[in-house]
Amino acid sequence: MNEYSKGLLWVISGPMFAGKTSELIRLYDRTIFANQKSIIVKPSLDNRYSDSEVATHDNRTRKSFIVNNIEELNEIVAKELPENVFIDEAQFFSSKILNVIDDLRKLGINVYCSLLNQTSEGHAFPFMDKKQDVSSLLVKADHIETFSAVCPVCGKNATKTYKIESSGNEVDVGGSNKYEPRCYEHWEPKK
Repeated sequence: MNEYSKGLLWVISGPMFAGKTSELIRLYDRTIFANQKSIIVKPSLDNRYSDSEVATHDNRTRKSFIVNNIEELNEIVAKELPENVFIDEAQFFSSKILNVIDDLRKLGINVYCSLLNQTSEGHAFPFMDKKQDVSSLLVKADHIETFSAVCPVCGKNATKTYKIESSGNEVDVGGSNKYEPRCYEHWEPKK
């Protein structure tokens, strides 16, 4: 943690079930162990496992701030005065997240984001307002960790997210009931 200057942006990306939120929690716990003031936020849209906590698919949780609009983070930061801000499921915010993160970095706050790097169709994941996509966040990063999962078909590295059945919803938040990780060979986008 201390090998970086203040105001760094650390991005954790990959498909569903790759351990992105687990890694976010691990990094958060390290900052707490180092006696650094840190907060976690998540979008209110993601209530798959908890309404009040960041949660992994295997039920590891941390108390978090729930925000509807990423600009609410400015108010939280002004009140909490953290050294580190952890953002789970960053793709579920508007593209205003880019400006909010820039502002945090200018204040010397380290920002850690976990996100899906692509949709189940294999495109860069768009932010909720569709003005930009997560590639705009990736190019700003000082450090990027790209995780893979395990393909349930063959056991190889899965870098894609496969949608089990199409719901017709453009944004369809879900877990193993809707998505599987897949290797490229066993992945195909829904038509």
